[in-house]
Amino acid sequence: MYYPLFRCGLFLCCLGLCTLLNAQDNPPEWSLERCIQYAVENSLQVQQANLAKAQALLIERQAIWTQAPTVNGNIRSGVNAGRSVDITTNEFTLRPIVFTSASIKANWIAYQGMQIRNTIKQSRIDVGAAEQDNVQAETM
Repeated sequence: MYYPLFRCGLFLCCLGLCTLLNAQDNPPEWSLERCIQYAVENSLQVQQANLAKAQALLIERQAIWTQAPTVNGNIRSGVNAGRSVDITTNEFTLRPIVFTSASIKANWIAYQGMQIRNTIKQSRIDVGAAEQDNVQAETM
């Protein structure tokens, strides 16, 4: 009794499934250039070379900023409360004491035996080497 309805439902499901499968786009064909580009972009060696180059650039920037002076400032304030003896009445009184202090500190390295300048030169050489490693990793 339900057999014809079951067959009709099964037919409609198969028809819908076939329509969905045919509606999918065929994957684009990959040319040789596209395959090579994809392999280079997703290569672990290329990604490591990119990270090494980024790290060398950060080290260079840090070496350059080592020459800059540093300035630090600090402000501190507070309240202390305590009992003391009033000299005129000879009674205990509660006296709050408010205090504030401020400081400014500046540092600048005038000369350090050419260490900073040589560190900057070394970091620039390291950046160049990282760039060459990156180019070599992309061409492999």
